[in-house]
Amino acid sequence: MRKNLFFILAGLFFLVVGASVLFYLQARDNITYHMGVEAFKRGDHENAFEAFEALANKGDARAMGAVGLMYVRGLGVRKNETVGAAWLARAADEGDAEAMHSLGEMYAEGQGVPRSRVIALALYFNGARLGNEMARVFALRLEPDMGAEDVARARRLAERFEEAGAVSGIIDRSLKKQGKTG
Repeated sequence: MRKNLFFILAGLFFLVVGASVLFYLQARDNITYHMGVEAFKRGDHENAFEAFEALANKGDARAMGAVGLMYVRGLGVRKNETVGAAWLARAADEGDAEAMHSLGEMYAEGQGVPRSRVIALALYFNGARLGNEMARVFALRLEPDMGAEDVARARRLAERFEEAGAVSGIIDRSLKKQGKTG
């Protein structure tokens, strides 16, 4: 009986310690993201970029989107729209609706990527589905200017984008066709 009690107490101890460590790590990453936001607000774009990039490399979708936009705009890092598009695609793969909207805008305008209203609309559809109001508005503005066949292609592409890694894969192929690399 004592032996069982020992194992139960030891198990509870390790469970509590493990949960505490996990909470600490999550809090630390949120603090780092917050620090990046605060640095950005102060105009300290270099430090903001460093904070976001560190988190993006750990898989944080919000940070991936921030890194992408900073590359697109040349804030805190040398401007490179193609690299920015790749970061936004990674964030979109992780379900970041804002990244989907931003990347959709890039495709609609041909900014750093080949111009494609079909890809733009597909990204807007998915961003809107995930709750991004601007993506919904942009989809409503773009869709009437497109033919029924292109809208149907965009809807099929939006379904493919829902698959894990599909946005990055499709974006990478479109950039290679155009001879653009980061």
